[in-house]
Amino acid sequence: MKSTMMIEVANQIIEEYAPTINKSLEVPREEYRLRWRRVQNAMADKGYDLIYICGSELDRSDAAWLAGIFDPMIERYAVILPLDGKPVVLAGSEGGHILEEAAEKSGVDIALLREFQISDEEYRWGPLLKF
Repeated sequence: MKSTMMIEVANQIIEEYAPTINKSLEVPREEYRLRWRRVQNAMADKGYDLIYICGSELDRSDAAWLAGIFDPMIERYAVILPLDGKPVVLAGSEGGHILEEAAEKSGVDIALLREFQISDEEYRWGPLLKF
């Protein structure tokens, strides 16, 4: 399928379904806190003090469910969840602004780190948050 034809098909789908999408639906902060607590209870049962969840543009589901974040960029990112407290999202700076905006909704903390940015790129970066 040619790219112009694909664009036309995509536009038709958007035009048809856009009116049926309720864009006001959001997962409330309280729901994220319940999710954190459920995972933390399971961690306690297993004897874990900390878990590390990986994410990328190809694998978003666990990080999105736990922290309400996604990164459409090509950088990798992660979520660290301690046994007590809220999650910390670790990310590079290219997609950091998108993650920061999403993190505001769920209430997680975020740390932009040089180690998570695209190799050989220079962006702003921040220190690792302390637990």
